[in-house]
Amino acid sequence: MFMEDRRALYYPYVHFRDDEWLKKTLLVFPGLVRMVPEHQTLDDSELVQQLRQVRNERPLIAHANLQTENVARAQETLGDLISRDMQLDADAYRLRFGLQASRNAAGSKFQMNLDKTSFDFGEFLRSAGLAWRPENPERAGYWELHPTIGQAVMGTIAVACAQDAGLSIVAPGDEQACRELNSCLALGDVSEVYHRFVQGDSVRVPASPSVAQTLLEFIVFFKSDVSGLDAKGLAQLAEEREAMHALKSELERMATRIPSMTDKEHLAERLKDEAGAVLKRWKQDRANLSNYAKTFFGGDKTTAGVGGALKEITEKIAIPVAVGTAASHESILGVSAGLGIGVIVHAVNTAARIFETQRKSTFRYLTLAERHGVVFSVG
Repeated sequence: MFMEDRRALYYPYVHFRDDEWLKKTLLVFPGLVRMVPEHQTLDDSELVQQLRQVRNERPLIAHANLQTENVARAQETLGDLISRDMQLDADAYRLRFGLQASRNAAGSKFQMNLDKTSFDFGEFLRSAGLAWRPENPERAGYWELHPTIGQAVMGTIAVACAQDAGLSIVAPGDEQACRELNSCLALGDVSEVYHRFVQGDSVRVPASPSVAQTLLEFIVFFKSDVSGLDAKGLAQLAEEREAMHALKSELERMATRIPSMTDKEHLAERLKDEAGAVLKRWKQDRANLSNYAKTFFGGDKTTAGVGGALKEITEKIAIPVAVGTAASHESILGVSAGLGIGVIVHAVNTAARIFETQRKSTFRYLTLAERHGVVFSVG
């Protein structure tokens, strides 16, 4: 199955915690969408500010629409599910998910800006004792929730936003939550978020990403150095959809060789081998293309494209043409002219073949990424 050209919803944060992660994610997805409340002041890094100013066909970093009918209905559904359980025993529910339970919960606390929710749903959470002012707020205006309820609230809104805009969901550092939310998204049922995170319903197994998608992420996140990649390069790579589609199609084909595996360690080893095979094939193709160019131009002109090739053609035919014009009329119409035309025809044909081979390469996206500062390692 072909990997779709989907942008991704960034979950559960507003601010990007790591510029390196952001760069690599934008090599995999053609854009990211954030759940930003209307009046929240952003404290973005310089890279994020630059990416927000990029004016491509679709912005590389955009804001999700939190005010759609679908998002509102999703919160109503979640409110109904919580109310139904609280009607059975409100005290027991608060004992599990209220303030004291949150303080006793292991791990980090869950805080969020309730402006991400509708006014009615935010009021419902506060009045039900499921949202309160934190002792140490991460930012002004943040409210604290029990981590389980917080995941249900944010997850429900995220799935609804993803449904609205045809997005995948990426959750840095939380692979399980990401898989669960994408599974709920695939099922098309926002109530699944509550069933899984709050009620622990695991009847429906979380959907795993395609092997090809995992292979692409493995190459980008474990086999590349993006320190030399900047906002301009990311913007230009985002426009190379044909090259990205060609790479994804090739990865889909290669993924068919990988058998189904339940053990993560074995799968990781196989992905490591396949990622190495992809990069070796890419480098070999480039070497072959370079040798092809050398058969006429005497040097590696592949990185310059047709422009560089035609420049080389001009240099090669300059002498015979000059000699022809200085010689007799017979010379111009005779041997020298014929020789020049032959050289031109051969050179243009060779340049065209090289360019077409380069353009149709299934690994062209890797070459373009390298030109914009990404360094891939085979080892």
